[in-house]
Amino acid sequence: MQIGFDELQALTFGAIWMEMTSEGVRFHRFSKEEEAWLDLKETFAIRRRSGAGIRLDFETDAKKLRFHASFSRGSSRKWGFFDFDIDGVLSAHGGSADVDAVPQYDFEADLDGAIHRCTLHFPQLACAVLKDFELEGATFVKPWTYRRRFFLYGDSITQGYDAVHPELTYTALTASEFKADMRNAAIGGAVFPPELVRLAPEGPKPDLIVSAYGTNDWSNCTREVFVRQAHDFFMALSEVYPGVPVAALLPIWRKDSDRVTSAGTFDDARRIVIEAASCHPLAQVIPGDGLVPHLTGFFADGRVHPDDLGFSFYARNLIRELRLRFPALAD
Repeated sequence: MQIGFDELQALTFGAIWMEMTSEGVRFHRFSKEEEAWLDLKETFAIRRRSGAGIRLDFETDAKKLRFHASFSRGSSRKWGFFDFDIDGVLSAHGGSADVDAVPQYDFEADLDGAIHRCTLHFPQLACAVLKDFELEGATFVKPWTYRRRFFLYGDSITQGYDAVHPELTYTALTASEFKADMRNAAIGGAVFPPELVRLAPEGPKPDLIVSAYGTNDWSNCTREVFVRQAHDFFMALSEVYPGVPVAALLPIWRKDSDRVTSAGTFDDARRIVIEAASCHPLAQVIPGDGLVPHLTGFFADGRVHPDDLGFSFYARNLIRELRLRFPALAD
């Protein structure tokens, strides 16, 4: 069964819009208005192209899945990999370790012809365009149905730096645990962006918003700018998403957190986020210090960005915190 553009669109989650290009189908996780704002900064223009949070999720009785992918940069990293799950179990992983040198990949995964849930996680650090998507031997395919919807705003860690497996980012693991569809609006290098919130496209209301900023604000902003933008961000959330609870994540441990920047100490940064979140009536602050081990071996770069194992700890601990603070997620 060849899957055309309209069918592919029905099976896609985490993308705001899609387009047919000469290379194949391209998936966009930001609206055109959001993209225009992000394109004002060159690094954001690249990172907004990544597939963070985008999935194909469906039931089928196919015997094989195959497609061709063309890669380009979607971050400052060079790699881009797909994960393919069968009934929630990682069953295939493939892509390119260097999308500049090897920008093409033919992905195949075997199935047995029985009915299964199939989930294809897109590369969170690269842009992937799909062509010739086929479910060999399938007599049907239907989109998966989620119980909840999460929106995630954040910086490089929430985008997924530096996981090799996209399904092992803390965002993917957390959404999966709560059976939630997710939209990942994170951008590497970002600070609190009230403007991005106010450009959010219309659509179904999320059940939870996750906010995860502060580490770049502490590194790059003055205290005055940090305080103003953080406050404006939470005010924007309350205006654009009225009645939606917010999990306000404080910055996780980083190796150089003993520095003092123009914004103050790292503890000062956490206090600024706590104070800003207090202006949102439904925000619950999640301490970041206990989410990831304070050991450089759990960070791909040894200091800021978790690796696959570090993200596994992040998700496990965040899931516990969300259940404690948001009773509606307990079931």
